[in-house]
Amino acid sequence: MDGIRLAIAGVGNCAGSLVQGIEFYRTHDPSETAGVLHPEIGGYRIEDIQVVCAFDVDARKVGRTLDEAVFELVNLEALSCGTPVVASHVGGFPDLIADGVNGSLVPPGDPEALASRLEAILDDPVLARRLGDEGRRTILRDFTWTRVAEKLETHYQRLLARRAAASAAEPSAAPRPSNEPSR
Repeated sequence: MDGIRLAIAGVGNCAGSLVQGIEFYRTHDPSETAGVLHPEIGGYRIEDIQVVCAFDVDARKVGRTLDEAVFELVNLEALSCGTPVVASHVGGFPDLIADGVNGSLVPPGDPEALASRLEAILDDPVLARRLGDEGRRTILRDFTWTRVAEKLETHYQRLLARRAAASAAEPSAAPRPSNEPSR
């Protein structure tokens, strides 16, 4: 029996929870399915689910791998709460987090660097507070609905200007003959 091929439309918190749950149950003993009402349905188990594609319209997520995209909003939410953020230097995180200013970036796949950075923040409440406060300022400066609308409007204006320039550069089409009698 083939597995279940899953496509996700909208890579938000629910999609993140789903993907993390699939991965959790895939890597644990199949008898340990606490929290799952029906570990098998129609002969399929959780480990039979394969996420084959995911779609989103959020520019921070477009073009990212699923494991990068699902965490884009999590970091925004943490920053907005004044929580110090430690993230891998992948995807859109470097666009959001200035290392040592409003959060911390660590090399991807380096658990020692991650542990060291987390320990440094936990051991230094002044650093934790400074990173958290600056993270919140980043959100209030760059990610309010007003600011997002301004950025979107600017983006649309650039697209319209580009389209107008492309149309102006095209040779004008010759008038088409008309079947109507001239007046």
